[in-house]
Amino acid sequence: MRTPASGRVAAQARQFAQEITDGVKRSADCKKQAALEGMKKELETMVGRVKQVRRQARERLFGGKVFLEVWVKVRRGWTESETTLKRMGYGDQ
Repeated sequence: MRTPASGRVAAQARQFAQEITDGVKRSADCKKQAALEGMKKELETMVGRVKQVRRQARERLFGGKVFLEVWVKVRRGWTESETTLKRMGYGDQ
């Protein structure tokens, strides 16, 4: 037989379980965000290095200072694609 007290306990248990689940999801989201920020910084560093090497090569070729502009196109949702992340070397880490 179910009493009002057991109903409250069950409701509290469900709420507690939901709070734990939400906390785990928030923690996973924070870790994912930190990983994405790390990837972004790594990509910015790689693009910067490419710019530097290309500029130096052009300066040697033309015998003086040059200005090199680099455009990077980012695919919408690339962080959600396991295939894209694996291709970039970020899969299964």
